[in-house]
Amino acid sequence: MIDRSGIVAGHSGQKPKSNSANSRVRCSSGSHTRMAHTSFSLKVKGLPLSSLVTSASSKRGYDAYVLAKMSRLQGASGIHVGTMGYGKMEGSQDDRAIAYIAERDSYTGPVYHQEWYGMKPTTPIVSGGMNALRLPGFFENLGHGNVINTAGGGAYGHIDSPAAGAISLRQAYECWKAKADPIAWAQDHHEFARAFVSFPNDADALFPGWRDRIRTLN
Repeated sequence: MIDRSGIVAGHSGQKPKSNSANSRVRCSSGSHTRMAHTSFSLKVKGLPLSSLVTSASSKRGYDAYVLAKMSRLQGASGIHVGTMGYGKMEGSQDDRAIAYIAERDSYTGPVYHQEWYGMKPTTPIVSGGMNALRLPGFFENLGHGNVINTAGGGAYGHIDSPAAGAISLRQAYECWKAKADPIAWAQDHHEFARAFVSFPNDADALFPGWRDRIRTLN
């Protein structure tokens, strides 16, 4: 297993130098196990390493759909599949195919049909500008809520508290699952209603007139 927490993105052409954060690499061969410590300190145009790999604009020679397939073949437990046009990451609604190829046992993709023959699925991970107001539409497009939602700002950006933000995210999923109107749902779910106040720009874009329709904003 490789702990990637110590890898940082950096300037091209610079020689990697030691960092206080070490990555441990475990290599097993027969009955022998070797432990190696590696350190990296790389900066590539100031971008985090993850964006260099998952961004649709990255010149890596293949798209995120192929990346998801490779991750599943390598046994990854989860992979970021973008926000499918509902968050701040670039993408479109059709990017749901990235999640489907990672999780389904049988799927016809943009080029050909794929059978996984029982190979363990890889869980879709979503984040990047996601909050309680954006999630109902996201789940409707994806068709399910079986994802790892790592929305940081969606929780910590809630006007009341991170705990209230986390509750609002759960309520957003329940709103979609119940096929309820988000405005009507907000009337009886306080944390979800307060998400409208927390993210007013999103609320204005997604639910025009919400200020006059939700009675439990305070």
